[in-house]
Amino acid sequence: MKKIITIGRECGSGGHTIALKVAEKLGIPCYDKEIISIVADKCMVSKEYAAKAGELICGGFYSSYYGSGEITFPYSSPSLQDQINATQVDVINSLAENSACVIVGRGADYILRNRTDVLNVFIQASMEYKIMLSKEKHDLTNKEAKTILQKRDKERSKHYYFYTGQTWGDAKNYHLVLDSGVLGEDTCVDIIVDAFHKS
Repeated sequence: MKKIITIGRECGSGGHTIALKVAEKLGIPCYDKEIISIVADKCMVSKEYAAKAGELICGGFYSSYYGSGEITFPYSSPSLQDQINATQVDVINSLAENSACVIVGRGADYILRNRTDVLNVFIQASMEYKIMLSKEKHDLTNKEAKTILQKRDKERSKHYYFYTGQTWGDAKNYHLVLDSGVLGEDTCVDIIVDAFHKS
């Protein structure tokens, strides 16, 4: 029987909301920003830094952090980036060991790959749908929303590949890949909950 649900998601696909609704229906905790807070405390960095370092790899970001721009990840060793990701792995393993839960993003599907009690889900959607959601939430133009969405997903993909050697969003890495734009958030929730109970 499954105990843990990991939910990877494209930026703007509604994956975070779906994760919260799944956790509420199942009566189990959902961990997303909570992981960031724990990692930030353990590594003594800001939550903003922990959030970026835990899912994104961006040259400008690291140049900004190191100041001079001469030291860039991954060529500095050991790096704060690696410390944060190692801590993130420990935190996710600990959460999965302690109780049933939903874990959003942060490569949790790969981190927990050797467990047999995990249901791995990926939420995607068309660019048109994601732009529509992003415009509603953040008061952006179509062009602004598209630029942000593409940039964020590209950075997540690079980070995921760097730490896993796998392709982010590749269907073979997940048990379920759902299109929230076609199915709707509530239908996605029902499918995930049903799969959780039956697997």
